[in-house]
Amino acid sequence: MKKSKKEFIALIVFLIALISFIVCASSITMPKRYELGANWGAFTEEESNSMDVVFFGSSMAYCNVVPAVIWEDSGLSTYVMAGPEQTLGITYYYVKEMFRHQSPSAVMVEISGIIYGRYPSDGSIKANIGYMPYNSNRFGATINAAPKSEWLGLFFPLYNYHDRWTKLTDDDYQIGLEGYDIDLLAGYHFLSDSLAQTEMRERSFEQTEEDYQNNLSYLVKIAQLCQEHNCRPIFYLSASYAYFPESYLERLQNDLAQIEGAEFIDFIAQIDEMNIDAEHDFYDILHFNYRGAEKFSHFLAQTLTEIGITAQQPYDKPQLWQERLDYYHSLIADGGTKKN
Repeated sequence: MKKSKKEFIALIVFLIALISFIVCASSITMPKRYELGANWGAFTEEESNSMDVVFFGSSMAYCNVVPAVIWEDSGLSTYVMAGPEQTLGITYYYVKEMFRHQSPSAVMVEISGIIYGRYPSDGSIKANIGYMPYNSNRFGATINAAPKSEWLGLFFPLYNYHDRWTKLTDDDYQIGLEGYDIDLLAGYHFLSDSLAQTEMRERSFEQTEEDYQNNLSYLVKIAQLCQEHNCRPIFYLSASYAYFPESYLERLQNDLAQIEGAEFIDFIAQIDEMNIDAEHDFYDILHFNYRGAEKFSHFLAQTLTEIGITAQQPYDKPQLWQERLDYYHSLIADGGTKKN
């Protein structure tokens, strides 16, 4: 009996050691993520309950929203917790995970992902889910918003990145063991190149009715989740030079109106009010460079103030946000070279 007990304890110790090694090795071997969304490592370093508004969505959120500019205009502390070509299914779990760390007055979801299929086409699921904290929300996103072909690598990240051992840098070890610093851009991805846009164009896409209803169901869940946390769910379409077909937009607006508590803002329809320069302010037809993003963010700050979003006290951090604003301006001066 005593021998069996010792063997059982030895097995438990071995399993704990094995799991600890796998977690540690996974954290070290994963490529470190500083930009292009899905920046959970930096987000979780933010002070708890320090955000007034958190933005979600795809690249049209993290390329077009500059939190430092919004703070400068309104005093609101905001963050962009988006991901590349992110589906609304994954966004739901992002919002759910965010509430473990923050209690914002409003959640703003850029909902261009309503046109996506169940899974993104570019393999971005590995980034969107792979950098989430390792808990039930990550598991939920994996099971419900990722194809089974991705499950092994998402449940066991070492499977995806075991071949990086020979490529590891000092940053890999330091961040893997100690964690990330906070992101001075607060989730924004700085773009400096410009591509002139000659005219607004209708977005072309193919979508099944099943995919549309699936995406809509996640917007319902996000709205319900926000209400449970006494938070305003605001769905929006980012300003861009690509607009939705009129019949599709009308249907979407009607369906959003049926979601209890949800608010909707179409910034595409208001782009003429933002002083956007089509020749110099775009990176491509969907994304602003920093010039356009700054103008859009000024407009966002004004809109948030007009709809009654105010800074929460005593969570205002003027020193940190001034540092963020100075850092943003330094990137402009240095031609967009990020200082990691």
